[in-house]
Amino acid sequence: MSNMDETRPADRDTKIPASPFFGLLRVSRGLTLLRTPGAGILPWLLVGMLALVIAYYVWPRPKSFFLDLTTDYLRVQTDSDTQIVWELPSLRICLPRHALTEAQDFGDTVDASTASCNGVAYLELQRDFVELDWPPGLNLELRSGENRAVDVVVRFDEDDADLTPVMIGDVEIVSETLLRIPASTFSEFGGLGLTGQLVVGQKADNGTVKLLRSGKFETREKFWLRNDARLVDSGALSLGDVVSVERMNPDAPLSAYAFLTLDTNGDGMRLIVSTEEAFSRLRLERARAKAAFLEPSWAQRLARDPLAVGFASLLSLFGATLAVMNALLRKRP
Repeated sequence: MSNMDETRPADRDTKIPASPFFGLLRVSRGLTLLRTPGAGILPWLLVGMLALVIAYYVWPRPKSFFLDLTTDYLRVQTDSDTQIVWELPSLRICLPRHALTEAQDFGDTVDASTASCNGVAYLELQRDFVELDWPPGLNLELRSGENRAVDVVVRFDEDDADLTPVMIGDVEIVSETLLRIPASTFSEFGGLGLTGQLVVGQKADNGTVKLLRSGKFETREKFWLRNDARLVDSGALSLGDVVSVERMNPDAPLSAYAFLTLDTNGDGMRLIVSTEEAFSRLRLERARAKAAFLEPSWAQRLARDPLAVGFASLLSLFGATLAVMNALLRKRP
């Protein structure tokens, strides 16, 4: 298996309008005036303007991301910014038997003939019309299950004294609990909201079944003198990609919002993700390849800034003026 081409880590839309660059081209031709005696200070002023423009578009700036994904797997780490409340009409709760004690009484359990979990490994309960209020400090692993159900594995540090107990109705769950949400929940009551640190997909290594199937991303940034965020980069994601959004400082967590439902074609889960504006970047991982970061280049920013179009016209005028001055000065005796 060949490694991913790290120079093109995703199928990105790299079409860049050429109009802003015509001004730069004319200016570069006019800069030959710098070598002409008697040209004065004007060419040097233009060099300074070009340097400032390039620095403005190269300098990192806050950005936001939008992702539209079809996946069989994602992870969510809840944090202090998390506000997740699920209202579910029905739910299967599969408690790992190894973590239970004989003193715990959960009432009626699901009959073995209708159980959906492994009866040897799990004690299965049925609860209807439940509300889940997820506290910070949890790791939720969501996977597409049988009969288009969504399975949620809940993990947390049971020795953490600051962790709020996770209650589902009258049941206090333990770490490694499996929750099975039937497909009817999504068809009758809509999707589920998620907030936290998201990682979507798993690397396509041998034996890995639950993968990101496909998706696309968009990157938006704000420009000077504009309040709306402009699209500066976009592209497609492939089967087996692992994608997440992180701050430029990876030690500072970044919460994303996601809306989860079922794909209309039956291809796993449909996930719509958006992030707040921050100094962040899109992280992409693939099997047997180094992690890549998808960030717009200065040329993409320049080409998609409406202000740059007007500035390019101004540069073209300067460039044409310099070219004329250059020709006249060279003809002087």
